[in-house]
Amino acid sequence: MPVNKEIKKITTHTLHKMKEAGVPISMITAYDYSFAGIFDAAGIDIILVGDSASNVMAGHETTLPITLDQMIYHASSGEEVIEAVNRIVAAGIPVMGHLGLTPQSIYKFGTYSVRAKEEEEANKLRKDALLLEKAGCFAVVLEKIPASLAKEVSQSLSIPTIGIGAGNVCDGQVLVMHDMLGINTEFKPRFLRQYLNLHEQITGAVQHYIKDVKSREFPNETEQY
Repeated sequence: MPVNKEIKKITTHTLHKMKEAGVPISMITAYDYSFAGIFDAAGIDIILVGDSASNVMAGHETTLPITLDQMIYHASSGEEVIEAVNRIVAAGIPVMGHLGLTPQSIYKFGTYSVRAKEEEEANKLRKDALLLEKAGCFAVVLEKIPASLAKEVSQSLSIPTIGIGAGNVCDGQVLVMHDMLGINTEFKPRFLRQYLNLHEQITGAVQHYIKDVKSREFPNETEQY
C-alpha cells in the first residue's frame, strides 16, 4: 500500500505548533502496515503502536504480557521514571508520557476506574505532568481522569496533552482502532465513540463467503484461469 506523499510529514515540532495554534491533534492506534497506511492516507496526525496490542491482537486480558512491556511501562509513569525518561531523551529518542489510568500498572491500581478523583492523587498527577515536561517529553497522554483536571494540566504545560477518557479540553484525542471501528464489541466504556460496526460487517461478509464456497458459487468462471 503506497504512502500518501501529499500529506505533510508531522514531527514533534509540528505537534507543539498545533498546541500553540489551538488545533486539536488526532491520534489512533495501529498495529500493522495495512491499517497504518489507511489511517495515514486519511490524514491522522499520530499513529500509536500501543501496548494495547496485547489485548486486541494477542488476546491477553491485560497489557502486561506483551513483548517489551517493561520498557513500555517505564515510559508510562511520572516521578518514578524521570531518570529513565531523561536518559531516553538524551539519547535522541522522543518520549511521550502517560498519566492517569495506565493499564500497564493494573496490578498496582487493582482497577480500571477513573484515576485522580481524590485531591492527593490529582496533586501527584499535576506534579508528574510538569516533571515529564521538564524531562523532555514531547507530549503526555492523560487517560481516564476528570475533565476539569485534564483542562488544568493541559493549560499548565507547553507540550501537548492527548486525552482518552479525559474530556474534550486536551490538546488532542486518541482511541484504540479496534474500539473506535467497532471490531471489539464487548468494550464499551463511557468515553468511547464507535464510528463503525465492523464486527457486524465483517461477520456478514465472512458468512456470505462461506455460503458462496459451500454452494460452489465462488469462484465463478470470471474468477479462474
